[in-house]
Amino acid sequence: MAVPDSLPLTHSWPKWWSKFEIYGTEFDGPALVVDLDTAFLDELKILPEHENQAIFLRDPWRDGSRNPERLGGGFSYLPKWARLRLWNMFCEQKIKPEGDDQPFLHSVFGDIALRWQDHYLDQVMSYKAHVKWLGLTDETKVVFWHGQPRPWNPDLTEPWIPRFNSETKQPSENV
Repeated sequence: MAVPDSLPLTHSWPKWWSKFEIYGTEFDGPALVVDLDTAFLDELKILPEHENQAIFLRDPWRDGSRNPERLGGGFSYLPKWARLRLWNMFCEQKIKPEGDDQPFLHSVFGDIALRWQDHYLDQVMSYKAHVKWLGLTDETKVVFWHGQPRPWNPDLTEPWIPRFNSETKQPSENV
């Protein structure tokens, strides 16, 4: 399956809403939708039984224990059917891209999507809610951020965070 190197944005939607354009893009395969403040430490393999399932993050602060659960779109796996479902509902409901996208994502997939935290335990972890306090596990493959700090903050000195040379945009030698 050929995957395009990049897809130009066609709308001027603010912030995270611009990633919604991937949902309406016509290609046959699944999409791994990743926010820029995500660090890959190792390869994350989608289990064969999940290849046709939508997988979202559960917001670490709204995980259903103390606050009602909400899905986060910062790291999601979406087969074609799920991308098109999201795009069609976005268009049908004439969602205005402003504010928070989590309530909309939860309204579309709250009852049917898998959660990374349930099926890929310790492989996909929040920096602020877990890694900062407990550290990485041997199984950690992906660390996601939400809010401050960001992985590129200069005062964040975790040795496992990839550092990039601002001029060459390549990994720094001292990683």
